[in-house]
Amino acid sequence: MNSFTLTKRSVKILAIFTLLACGPGMVDVDEFMSFFMPESTNSPAQNQKYNYTSNFFYGENEFDGNEDIDTLDLCKNENMAAWQKYCNNKVAGNEIAKGIYGKFGSSTLQKYLTQNKNELAKNYIVLAKEIDTDFEKSINSYEGEENKYVSKADVLEQKTSELINKAKQNKDVFIEERLAFQLVKFSAVKKNYEEAISRYTNLIEPIKQKSFISDWALMRKAEAETSLGNKVEAYYDFAQVFDRSESHRNQADVVVRARIDSLEIDDSVLKFCKNAHEKAAVYAFAGIKPAMDALPMLEQMVEIEPQNPMIELIMAREINKNEAYYYRQMDWEYVEDSTENKNKQQIASDYWSKLKGFSVKCAENQKLPKTGFWQVASAYMEYIEGDLAKSKEFLTQAKSVNSQNKGLKNQILIQELLLTSKKAKEITPEVEMAYLSLLEQIGKPKGFRMSNAVLESCNMLASKYRGVQPVASNETKGGFLSSCSGKKSAESVPVSVPNATAKAYLLTMLTTYQVSSGEEYGGYMSQRDMFPIEDTTSLATVEKLVQYYAAPNKSDFDKRLQKLVGFNNDQLYTLMGRRAMDEHNYAKAAEAFGKVNPMVWKEEVWTTMLNEDPFYISPKFGDKKTNTIYSPYTFAKKMAELEANLKANPNDAESAYLLGCGAFNTTTQGNSWILRRHGWSGSEVNSYDRKNYESDYYQATKSKIYFIEAMKSTNPEIAAKACFGAAQCERVAFDVFMASQDTSTEEDMNKFNERMDKERISKFSTYFQLLKTKYQNTAYQKQVLEECGDYSVFAGE
Repeated sequence: MNSFTLTKRSVKILAIFTLLACGPGMVDVDEFMSFFMPESTNSPAQNQKYNYTSNFFYGENEFDGNEDIDTLDLCKNENMAAWQKYCNNKVAGNEIAKGIYGKFGSSTLQKYLTQNKNELAKNYIVLAKEIDTDFEKSINSYEGEENKYVSKADVLEQKTSELINKAKQNKDVFIEERLAFQLVKFSAVKKNYEEAISRYTNLIEPIKQKSFISDWALMRKAEAETSLGNKVEAYYDFAQVFDRSESHRNQADVVVRARIDSLEIDDSVLKFCKNAHEKAAVYAFAGIKPAMDALPMLEQMVEIEPQNPMIELIMAREINKNEAYYYRQMDWEYVEDSTENKNKQQIASDYWSKLKGFSVKCAENQKLPKTGFWQVASAYMEYIEGDLAKSKEFLTQAKSVNSQNKGLKNQILIQELLLTSKKAKEITPEVEMAYLSLLEQIGKPKGFRMSNAVLESCNMLASKYRGVQPVASNETKGGFLSSCSGKKSAESVPVSVPNATAKAYLLTMLTTYQVSSGEEYGGYMSQRDMFPIEDTTSLATVEKLVQYYAAPNKSDFDKRLQKLVGFNNDQLYTLMGRRAMDEHNYAKAAEAFGKVNPMVWKEEVWTTMLNEDPFYISPKFGDKKTNTIYSPYTFAKKMAELEANLKANPNDAESAYLLGCGAFNTTTQGNSWILRRHGWSGSEVNSYDRKNYESDYYQATKSKIYFIEAMKSTNPEIAAKACFGAAQCERVAFDVFMASQDTSTEEDMNKFNERMDKERISKFSTYFQLLKTKYQNTAYQKQVLEECGDYSVFAGE
């Protein structure tokens, strides 16, 4: 009864290493750039494990909790069903389980066999339990154990041989087959591989009505052949196990991937096949191997067994494999060989064309099942090659097929979404409604391919709203994967649809995981982070967005799009206030923040991040002054008032100084950055991202301008405070300069620090120098000298 199997749990041990090496996405560890769902095939659910994946097996996710398909469980299910049939369905399945895998002596199964005077079956079950116990204890014993278990294998094997003779005499093939399997297993465990093969040949092959137990024995024979180097025959045997044994197919695949890998499928393998189905099984087994181009296998399978359930799955694998070859899944390589990448893309393109030709033929092949798969596959491949008219034609055919396959329906939805967004030459109300209805059907994307499609289509349509149209090589064909790969040239096109800028922004929001996450704990790799988009959008764009939401007499499209994104007024006006603050439009910021419900400012994010006085800068490191006065609204209002005061009286140094403090504290190193940004990170400025750090948010440029104005004060104490504020702005600019330096050179760290010190003294110490020379007699300078370590070092005291 015990069968050596690679369980799902043991596969997961291997999968863990895959996860660590490849870096999983936020939700699905199988993610890569793909728009074609393998679930669109008509393949049975148990075959879905062999869909293409960038990982060890498709869907092998440590966090999926899907333990009910463990290989051990499958073995038990097969075995219990067989025993129930053997007992003429007189013993319930749960009672069978208790007898086989629990205490046989007191079980209903034992009572039934006793009533029917079936001593042979009773003796077999007792013997099989002893064999299982001996096997398990043997493989779990360790050297050095005080009471090391001594195997009884020889005795048990002798009992098995004696019992099989009785089974043959009684013509009980059910028990005979099980005993034969146990003998093959004994030989395999002893690593007597020739004997294992001989016992299979002499004991299993003569059985005419074989059950799954014979496939378990065939697995042992194939493993023995592999160990002896008979890889061709082993490959054939493994292929038949994969085809017939639900419980052992996974192990058969794993062993071949690990010990045989690829093998040319020719007459040396096919000569073992007894019929067309066995040949198709060999082709299918080869077709699911990662390094194998399976188109030749598919062509043979369609020819000899068009009803084979693996055909559609293997075709979906080839589509997904080709996508993976073409797209760079992640930036794993530090050095990219552009020539090699170009060659790979050309190979992928050529193979794609061959696959498409095959798919189109299959769509017309009357011998293949009419599932809709070949029509949807052809539609997708035509779309990728840029023939949108043919793609639409095949998609229409796919939709006409009466299918209950949810995966197929989702694939049709994905392709309609992509097709609608790509084929539109200009945005019209009809295009808007057609596209929106598809987005609504998807809702929160479930699965990374849906997420990929939403992102790709939203980006395409958003570009058209902005008046940017990709330029293809001709009107119909844009080349292999031209819709979503590489840099594309573009042309400006007129946009007459109302609120185009606002709609483009909302579509962009639908590409983010904050808005479109279909999962509780995050989004997909293809989804973007909303915060950087918010934090770099212009005030003018946000104003148009707010106007779009506030407009009366909204169309049905407007209402549905805004509902789909889900923003409320508080979110919109908070965003508007931040963008106005970022552009130093304090009056506009106060107006926007003033329209936010005051209760929002009492939420934890604001009470935690705006808990220091935004108008206070201390020369002492770590010195803080608690904010008990200002909310975003009252702060912006105060800044607007100070700005008005300074404009009315350019000599108002106090207002200029406070404006400098407020502007400084809303920069990346200020205590109130949240007034300008949704997100912040201490490592945001670095040499790896190659971002533009010249903006005021990083450089504190505006703040320094205010401080320079305040230094004109006739009051030396105010001027000294403003001078120190300007020095803080220089410090911020220097920190950004140093953090963004290229560190890929071989420069010694000591030399790097020496160079940075020189840069700081020559370019970023102007106001420390002024504080030391021009304001050395002020009380504030003495305070700075005592409290600011940087300044005291600079002053040499």
